[in-house]
Amino acid sequence: MTNLKRTAFVGLLMASAMPASAWAQDSKTPQASDASGSSGEIVVTARRREEALSKVPLAVTAISADLLTAKSIRNENDLQAAVPGLVIKQNGSANAFNYVIRGQTIDTYTNSPPGVLPYINEAQIVSYSASSFYDLGSIQVVKGPQGTLFGRNTTGGAVLYQTAQPKDTLGGYIQGRYGNLDAYQVQGAINLPLSETVRLRVAASKTGGGAFVHRLDTDKMYGNLEQTSVRGTLQIEPGSGFKNTTVVQHTSDGGTNAANSIYHSNDYACGKPRAIADCYYAGYPYGTLPKASPFLALGVVGLSNKQDQLGPWEVIGSNVDLRHQAKSTFVINTTEYEVSSNLKLKNILMYNESWSIEANDYDGSPFPMIGITGNLTPDLTNVTNPGRFYNKTKQLSEEFQIQGKAADGRLDYTVGFYYMHQVNTFDSEVSFFNFFPVGPDVKVHYAQESRSDSFAGFAQGTYALTDQLNFTAGIRYTSDKTQALQLPGSDWYGCTQKVPNVCKAVGSAPGYLQSKTASKPSWNVSLDYKATPNLMLYATTRGSWRSGGFNYTLPPNPLSAEQGGSSFAPETTQDVEVGLKYSGRGLGFPATFNIDFYNQWVKNIQRGANIVSPISGTSILTTIAVPKAVITGVETDLSLSPAPWLTFGGSLSYTNARFTDNRVSVPGNPPLLYGPYADVPRWSGSAFVELRHELAGNEGTLSLRMDYYEQSKSYFSNLNDTLIPGTDIAGYRLVNGRLAWSDMLGTKITAAAFARNIFNQRYYTGGNGTGLSAGFNAAYPGVPRTYGIEVNVGF
Repeated sequence: MTNLKRTAFVGLLMASAMPASAWAQDSKTPQASDASGSSGEIVVTARRREEALSKVPLAVTAISADLLTAKSIRNENDLQAAVPGLVIKQNGSANAFNYVIRGQTIDTYTNSPPGVLPYINEAQIVSYSASSFYDLGSIQVVKGPQGTLFGRNTTGGAVLYQTAQPKDTLGGYIQGRYGNLDAYQVQGAINLPLSETVRLRVAASKTGGGAFVHRLDTDKMYGNLEQTSVRGTLQIEPGSGFKNTTVVQHTSDGGTNAANSIYHSNDYACGKPRAIADCYYAGYPYGTLPKASPFLALGVVGLSNKQDQLGPWEVIGSNVDLRHQAKSTFVINTTEYEVSSNLKLKNILMYNESWSIEANDYDGSPFPMIGITGNLTPDLTNVTNPGRFYNKTKQLSEEFQIQGKAADGRLDYTVGFYYMHQVNTFDSEVSFFNFFPVGPDVKVHYAQESRSDSFAGFAQGTYALTDQLNFTAGIRYTSDKTQALQLPGSDWYGCTQKVPNVCKAVGSAPGYLQSKTASKPSWNVSLDYKATPNLMLYATTRGSWRSGGFNYTLPPNPLSAEQGGSSFAPETTQDVEVGLKYSGRGLGFPATFNIDFYNQWVKNIQRGANIVSPISGTSILTTIAVPKAVITGVETDLSLSPAPWLTFGGSLSYTNARFTDNRVSVPGNPPLLYGPYADVPRWSGSAFVELRHELAGNEGTLSLRMDYYEQSKSYFSNLNDTLIPGTDIAGYRLVNGRLAWSDMLGTKITAAAFARNIFNQRYYTGGNGTGLSAGFNAAYPGVPRTYGIEVNVGF
């Protein structure tokens, strides 16, 4: 990444030499419903109240509805390229992912809570599929610990989605997109002012196609998303400062997961340590079986070499038909009452229910080593009577806020109470090392219900010490109760069935309920100084934590995994951040510039541990606490509009995440030495240019936007340097573009042509570190070149 580092240095040099821009404002000024105020300033809710982006002493990226369209952001993977510093950790297509900000995330297939939480209309919502990117007002990405106002678990930040709100006038739009890979989306919305005080907005979206991975042995395509979503928003505003908004959304998903593939198995050739698969399957007569895949005769290492030649979008084979099915329904009711100009009451009530069923082949190969259970077909290409990977969540939350001003308007404050009840159900049936037709496989079944009750009280205030200097302080105290119950069918339900020697202590009886409590504060203190009306300097320090829980892969036991039990402790973090924000016309034209420097300390980092299973004798993934880590970084972005027809700029993120105390000991296992820090590229950056031309008369506007994104290499295992080598993903670069003709011939019609990954960059976005179990690792592909047309008709 020498060129990227050189670009980074030049970018920082430019940033220090002249004022520039928050790239969030690199499109035309959004409308009021698209996160802007009447003055044209981008308005954000990063501190749970509406404020100008340039005046908020936090690292925040705000993307308006117009910019979502201009950048063709349609899913979480597109969002990563739009927000350097945000990583979408992908495991199994856009349907199975986690957010990563400043090194905070969750290891896939563990029971740890996420370190970056998504919010919809200020309510934290769990979903098990790609988000519904339609009819949005804005997206905000808030970086750094946000525990004071957004709750524990936001140790890395939060991603805030705001749906479009009803308007006073009758109208709406319908939009259609179609592209290669038979990908399409039809969406639309209509505003219905039912009376002077009641407004209704109904929006819907239908998405299909997009399969981009070809499976050679069956000639099937994988990676398509079939999604239907409907959303209704009812707003009642009778006057006297009262407003009630209810949002109801139901989404149904189908399609398939993108096929993963063998990745870097040469590290595990037979004769080398941990070369389980290549030794077990070497010479095994799969190549002589009727209708068996001809690739099986190559052996594991031979398959890996062949896969390297094929690249990410042609895969050799699998044993599972990679289906995806999910449904989610949420209701969010927000009530606001302005008692006076200095006092506002706000209540947010949310209910959410979401579930998914996945079929996965964890090893990503035609060898039946790790996948869902079932009866293997004679040609080894599928399983009948398959097991499942099932997740379900029910959430109920209630949040009450008092927002006000005091001390002659010099103090802005928010005081509130929060309650969340959440029930997660997990059911996974996994098969290890099937030697059909010679011998049986090893079957593992995990089924657990986890319950969480969280109570919190919080307060935050900003006091104007002078007209230029503000002091902010906030605190939140959260009390959590976490419980776990093994369900019938689980290997640990009355777990004397399989392994009596590990179930003699606590938890051997069916119906045993594990339970633990934790209570901790989150806090923040900051100073911001407005050196000029357009330039602000700030410094902040914050502390927060992530709740603990119970591993479903281990027998119930109140001790920690490091002590031979099944529980894992809360994670704690603290950071320091300093930054500068500029937004003005100091160069004679609009320009904005942001830069921040931070250092974050983390203790008891919740990371996946590969340890020996007491059932199968193979490696299993469980959550464990790594003692210490430090994350240091710089983030900067700029945008310039030197002429009405030209806007350009870019952004850069440097993240140095490392374990500073990386040794963990688990009974019955060799010491685990963690490193490198996974899921965090050292460098990521973007650049853009947008050209606009107003046509003569009333014929509309032509615009061309080009976006460039690049990131350095990263890892998908925290044990790459020791137990699981070969999990490094090469850096990659993407070029995207969109040509649009808006307000065509004086109408409300916009037509556009778009393309993403124009140069068809071959890259991977995540993986499974299965080296200890399968003898090689599996990686998930990024999306190839996509292109198409889009038409939007307003009315």
